[in-house]
Amino acid sequence: PGHDDADPEGFSSETNHFDEDITVGRLPRVAVATGHGRLIAVVAQGRVPDEEGLTLRELADVLTHLGAVDAMNLDGGSSACLVGHGEMRNTPRESDGTEDPHGRPSPTGIVIRSG
Repeated sequence: PGHDDADPEGFSSETNHFDEDITVGRLPRVAVATGHGRLIAVVAQGRVPDEEGLTLRELADVLTHLGAVDAMNLDGGSSACLVGHGEMRNTPRESDGTEDPHGRPSPTGIVIRSG
């Protein structure tokens, strides 16, 4: 409320509503989205020269390119893990770039299963 870009729940797309540590720079990112009857999940690695991560704008561009209509940025960083068929599909990294091949313990996750 009070913002032209506010949605019905009162959220705003203004980046100054979020902590700078998630809005500035290229970082590991995780997002889920829907669009045109599809579910889209993206995990972008980061923190080392050949895996620089994404800015929030770049993440939005990737999601749009993949057909996303509605999307949500999730916790990234070293908790950015993608597991498929029982195997880690990416290499999570700590803030100093150190590999964490098993990922950080997390109390939450999203499970996607086909019909």
